[in-house]
Parts: sequence; C-alpha cells; structure tokens
Amino acid sequence: RFTLQPLEINQTETFLTQWFEDIDPAWGEALVKRLSMEKELRQMAGNPLFLSIMASIWQGYEEDGIVPDRGEVYRRITDFLLETWTEHKNIRSAFSADQKRLILRKLALATHSRHRRSMTEKEIIDVITRHSLGAGLGINEFGLLLRELWQRNELLVQVSPSVFEFAQLSFQEFFTAQELSDGTGNIDTLLSHIAEPNWREIFFFYAGLARDPSPLIRHILEDTTDDIFYNRLISAGRCLAEADSANPKLREKIIQKLWDIYLLGEYPLLRD
Repeated sequence: RFTLQPLEINQTETFLTQWFEDIDPAWGEALVKRLSMEKELRQMAGNPLFLSIMASIWQGYEEDGIVPDRGEVYRRITDFLLETWTEHKNIRSAFSADQKRLILRKLALATHSRHRRSMTEKEIIDVITRHSLGAGLGINEFGLLLRELWQRNELLVQVSPSVFEFAQLSFQEFFTAQELSDGTGNIDTLLSHIAEPNWREIFFFYAGLARDPSPLIRHILEDTTDDIFYNRLISAGRCLAEADSANPKLREKIIQKLWDIYLLGEYPLLRD
C-alpha cells in the first residue's frame, strides 16, 4: 500500500504555471495568489486531483471574467467528484449524485456536531439508515453506497479498516453548511454554535450558500457585546464578503464600523 504525499507549495506553483502556460500565464498567477490568501483551498491544492479540478474551474471562470467565491468553488469541486469524475473514468454508478449529496450532508452535520472528524463504519451506516427513505435507498444498498463514496468519488477516505473521514476538513464544513442552509429553521442550530471556533468556517460557508444570510449576520453582529479585538464585527464582515446578497442597511452599517476600526483602531495588527 502506498500513500501519495501532498504537493508542496513550490510544486503547486509549478503545476499551475505549466497548466496556464499556453493559455494565459496571468490566470495561473491569479490562482496562486488566491491560494496564498485562503488556507483551506491551499491545503486542498496539495492533492493533485483536487488541484487539477481547481485549475479547470478557474480557467472556465477566467474566460467568463468572473472571480468565483469560495462556496461556488467548493460546489463545483464536489459536483465534479460526484458526477463528472466517474463519467471521465467510464464508471457506472449505482446511485445518483443527489442521493450521495444528501447522505454526505447528513454525515457532515452529524460528525461536526459531535466535534469530530472520524466516523466508524457503523456510525455511517446508522446515518444512511435514518435517511434512507428520503434518499430512496434500499436496505441492501447501504454498504455499497459507502464504498462508492470513498473508492470512486474520493470525498471520503478510509483512515483504518472501519474508520472514515472526509478527504478534507473543509469538505465536512461545506456539506454541513449546505445542509443547514437548506431550511429556514436551521439558523437556530447554527447560532447555538456561535462561540465555537471550529464552527467559524461553517458560518462563512453558510453566508455564501443561504438565500438571505442577513438574519445570521445580524445575530453575529448584535447578539452580545463584542470583545476588544472586534471578533464578532470582523466575522460579520467575513460573512458579508461571502454573501451574494444581504440587507443594504446592514451591509452599510458593517462596512462603516470596519472602516472606523481601520482608521481609528488602537492596534496595527487589528487595522491590518
């Protein structure tokens, strides 16, 4: 058994330079800059398959003159792994992408809610069993679905004979946010984790996925008194940056507060 080591930063940059060499070198430089700014995407880029998908997605967006937000990048990557990847390999799947997506969302929320990365095979089968009716799965298909998710779609990895986890923590965070953004009542579940650091990225993903993230952003901004480092305000600003739409007055209020800190903040690092 062999384990492929992640690409190092200089290897990633070389890969992208060569990918875009005959297309437009500036696009490769732009993607390298984007990866340097976003830790989660940079970690994902260590996987050659994921890096190839990112380069392909970026090329398509550059041709259209659009810079995709992070949520859209993850949606395109996961869609590719659930649909296009198996088509390229001429593999027939026993399950639809929608069936797999539903189960992955349920698995992600169940696992993240327990502050864990790993899932035992029994825990995964229990989740599939609970949601099998909604996913249209037969009782004899549960094990086959799990095998497809990690052997073919590569969104889950097997870390020991009966233990699995998402290939990247950011996939777990993305699918959790996707599950919570699907229903109006789920904002209460999200807000119950507002003080937990390992839920921060899910808040940002949610802001980009939700039809109207204004209620979430307002809660982050106004729920309690902020600390001396303005963590709530800056988190609200991060959510605002991810959101496609938000209440205009709320947007203006956050921008003004951030601008005031930039001009008048006591600490240089905070201003930066």
